[in-house]
Amino acid sequence: MTVKIIILITAIIISIISLLSIYFLWARLHPIEILAYYLFYTILLQQTFTIFTMNLHLFEMADGATIMWPVKMIGLFYYPVINLWLLSFLGSRKLNIIRKALIFVIFQTLLLGMDYLHGKTGYIYSIHWSLGYGAIRHIILSLLAFSFMSCFRKLLRERKVMA
Repeated sequence: MTVKIIILITAIIISIISLLSIYFLWARLHPIEILAYYLFYTILLQQTFTIFTMNLHLFEMADGATIMWPVKMIGLFYYPVINLWLLSFLGSRKLNIIRKALIFVIFQTLLLGMDYLHGKTGYIYSIHWSLGYGAIRHIILSLLAFSFMSCFRKLLRERKVMA
């Protein structure tokens, strides 16, 4: 098997594990929250990716369907689910601010690690982009998602959907 097929199979496995882990999130988040945060973060992630690749030409994808599928699958499943888990911890009242900060750093490292792997596999070529910019992007997206979570939870409490 070629390396591209192995990476595609790995992306499928990571995507399936990510999706299966959502089942365990039901103990931490309301199903409506899971859906709303997933969609919000996915839209942010995909739109920034499109802006950075097509409009600003900061990085570009390599050609080929066997290359596009792993990148898109990871973008649609791994990144949003990692962010869902992050939000579930940040929204917890049981954790103090130091633990939340440590969890934030760990999850940002997971997100940035996948960016690094995309670069190492040659699927995404950096033109005017670095991992530092990627870290800033993921931090901003996570903070926007956390802000959305705060507002959405307030709305759900006002509508008496959750306590």
